[in-house]
Amino acid sequence: MDSIFLLIVKSNFFNFTIFLLILIFIAKKFDLPNILEDMKMNIVKKIEDSKVSRTLSDEELSKAENSVAKLGDEVEEIISDANKSAKNFVSNIEISTKLKIKNIEKNTKRLIEAQESNINSKLTSKQGQASVKLAKDHIRSVINSNPNLHNKFIEESIKDIEESKLWD
Repeated sequence: MDSIFLLIVKSNFFNFTIFLLILIFIAKKFDLPNILEDMKMNIVKKIEDSKVSRTLSDEELSKAENSVAKLGDEVEEIISDANKSAKNFVSNIEISTKLKIKNIEKNTKRLIEAQESNINSKLTSKQGQASVKLAKDHIRSVINSNPNLHNKFIEESIKDIEESKLWD
């Protein structure tokens, strides 16, 4: 019997049986099937969460790609709006400048006309005075050279005075 006992102890079957008993004891003690099931469920949950995360990431990537694709159009639109604003600004400046130039031209023209009128009146006055003086000198010289004309001039003046109705 000793030999059978020794044979059992030395054989792999005995070792395997002890190992199996220890595993069964541990499985019953720690509820190994539930632990394995929990681990399995945990892994399944992590896989599902990663699928959801991947879907969300794909959606965000798609949105980002669309945003980047539209970015060029938005930049072109901003540049176009800026060009339009600049053209309108330049146009307004041109219109304002033209109006100011016209006002300056009008004011300058009025000033020139006023100066011309002033100069003309001064020249006319001086020319009139010179003409009157020249005529006066001419009449005196003619009257002095011919006294009969002087008498005739006096008679015509008296006649004109009598014909005019200054007094009623």
